[in-house]
Amino acid sequence: ELLSGDAYPKYFASQYTSLFLGHERTRFVDRNAFESWFADQFHENVPWNEITTSLLTARGSLLDSPQLNWFAKQKLDAANLADDTARFFLGVQLGCARCHNHPHDDWKLEDFYGLAAFYSGLKRDRNLSFAEKMTYRNARKAREEMKEQLKADGNKLRDDPKLRAEL
Repeated sequence: ELLSGDAYPKYFASQYTSLFLGHERTRFVDRNAFESWFADQFHENVPWNEITTSLLTARGSLLDSPQLNWFAKQKLDAANLADDTARFFLGVQLGCARCHNHPHDDWKLEDFYGLAAFYSGLKRDRNLSFAEKMTYRNARKAREEMKEQLKADGNKLRDDPKLRAEL
């Protein structure tokens, strides 16, 4: 009876919306559509693996695919999406491996940026406003800088026997 009512999907949709989108209102993110999408998933008793697949492989527009609001909230930033993916779906805190090898776990820079590479090809529609084009250019620039940093860090690891011994 508890699971079949409307309160259950609405409550958990609210919880997951806060988890994925945070609590602040963002200009290009439609929290209501995202929450409604989650509520529908819970109401229809969609298995978590299908919800996850739908979130990670969403395509189209924000109007057609409300789950894309998670990507919009992260501004298509591959590193932020990788950090969220590791926490939400893998249950690990991988974010510190963005800057350095994890001090207590086996996570390395390569692991973090390998996951981030999954998202590096994300693109927005080309019919963008000037502000959206600037955001896209900045994201592309940040991605290129991230690749260069990873390459530089990889060269340091390759060239410094002391660092290699620590791995």
